[in-house]
Amino acid sequence: MASATDNDLDPGGPAVRILTGGRPLDVIARDGTAEAIAWPGTGSRHRAMHRIRLGSGGATITLRHESEAVYFVAEGAGSVGDLTLKTHGMVYVPRRTPYSFTAAEPITIYGGPCPPDLSLYGNGEPLQADGEGDGPVRIFDADTEGVPLPTIGKGARLVVWPGVGAEIATMNLAVLEPGEENRPHTHEASDDTIAILAGEGSIDDLDSGRTYLFSAGDVVFVRTGTQHKVKADRGVGIVSAGGPCPPDFGMLRALGLV
Repeated sequence: MASATDNDLDPGGPAVRILTGGRPLDVIARDGTAEAIAWPGTGSRHRAMHRIRLGSGGATITLRHESEAVYFVAEGAGSVGDLTLKTHGMVYVPRRTPYSFTAAEPITIYGGPCPPDLSLYGNGEPLQADGEGDGPVRIFDADTEGVPLPTIGKGARLVVWPGVGAEIATMNLAVLEPGEENRPHTHEASDDTIAILAGEGSIDDLDSGRTYLFSAGDVVFVRTGTQHKVKADRGVGIVSAGGPCPPDFGMLRALGLV
């Protein structure tokens, strides 16, 4: 894999971006593909949003990072270590804890280290895969666990956050019905990175006055401090996973969660 240059890791560009392609990642052991969609090369400093697709029986190599990591199973079934994965499972990996994914059937997974692990893009050496971690991998059912996020929508739940022991890593599952939209909001110290799993809609950059369209398979990136609003305004609902990272403690305080 070619190393990322300093320019790759600081691309500048608009405060709101719709990311449609990915940088290949060398993390597949067998029968699969992996790509970085949001990473430092697209301006994402706090969260990596990768897409891993494994065929039945496919697997990643063992991964281990200095940072935490969080993932969401968009579809399919498999395992992470000895733990069973199913659709809408959310995976939290503590710092330095080794992990790998295996597919029992074709599976698509979104997520990555928080903040990004630069060694995955050819910068620096990765941690040895067999070291000790800060705790066990945990799996949450994103359909039933977590706390409501009314700022985002009636069907939004924050699942991985400081309330479950995470420090930097966060992830929510958001379901917007047709015609529903976020309240206008800003994350003062967090980038907002949103993987669109189903549907299509738009996002308003309320600072610039521009509107961007997105659809399933895209990743929406919003730079820290940008006022924005996501809208299910194209005749269908939206299912997404991601959210502000690191945790938006101002939002959490406003919701009475910290």
